Amino acid sequence: MALTITVVLVMTADWEAQAAPEEEIVPSGVFRVLVSESSTTQTEAIDRRKTRGPLKNYLLPDNDLRDATTGAIQRTRSETELRLTFGLSNAWNISLRLPYLQLEQNSTLQNETTNPEEKAHLATLENASISGLGDLRLSLLYRPVYNDRNGLIWSFGWEKPSAGGDIPFSDSTSLTTTNHVHRYLVLMQYTRYTAVIRGRYDLSFRWSEGLPATVETTAGNQQKLKPGADIKARMGWVQEFHDFSFGVESDYGVVGQNSLGGELLRDNSYRWNYRLQVGYGNLSGLEKGPVAFPYRLLISKEGLVRGFNTVADDITILSLETFF
Repeated sequence: MALTITVVLVMTADWEAQAAPEEEIVPSGVFRVLVSESSTTQTEAIDRRKTRGPLKNYLLPDNDLRDATTGAIQRTRSETELRLTFGLSNAWNISLRLPYLQLEQNSTLQNETTNPEEKAHLATLENASISGLGDLRLSLLYRPVYNDRNGLIWSFGWEKPSAGGDIPFSDSTSLTTTNHVHRYLVLMQYTRYTAVIRGRYDLSFRWSEGLPATVETTAGNQQKLKPGADIKARMGWVQEFHDFSFGVESDYGVVGQNSLGGELLRDNSYRWNYRLQVGYGNLSGLEKGPVAFPYRLLISKEGLVRGFNTVADDITILSLETFF
């Protein structure tokens, strides 16, 4: 059952379950602040033969170069994200996403090649550490349907590449804080509120397309990058028990090939992920009366079930959500 609750001096909101869906609408005049910290470790990947192996095999797809290279490589990624959402009305919201990334690459790879292109590629796989703002995303959200059993949200977004675009583009495996191109996104999310109070199912589809851009390559050349489309389907279930909530999600994503200088990079991929999450907060207390500081705390664990030409991420996420 959907709830409509008044919070003194803070917010007027409608909440069903503690765990947050991909997108969420807040009432008119309300701010939603979501701060999350994620930690990702990359030691393995699945290659184009759908074989899971060391990350080195994925970053060195050329068989001869890989066989002639000794050592191993590991990457870690820490992302702090701030997401601000404001209710323009009860049906229309505007959202801003600001990520800050810290990336580290630890490598013992060694190769005595004299080929200039191979040397340039291997140089991108040496020990490295970079940090900076990620791509900014601005979204407009619209909820045309909302009742005790159903909810529907449309989201229309635009991403602007960060200053990380100054980092030369090698391929889609580059260690960088940016996607290098402007992107636009469309998302549709359907929510079904179950007969069990504070339970929900979420189903969403997201499509993203990048605009062509001129980028600098590791060889120092300026070339046209045409990004492939990114399509993702997600399904999740959440059940709240008083102050606690539990949820499970699964998503399946397909990324098309990028083209650089008119040449396809053969970097198309797909991945099937799972996510488990546990939440704690005081939003259920809104049923009884005002709450001075409504919040929701989530911890999530995400991993790869299967995939093609993709990294096997091991991700832990901690997030705090509040409203005013």
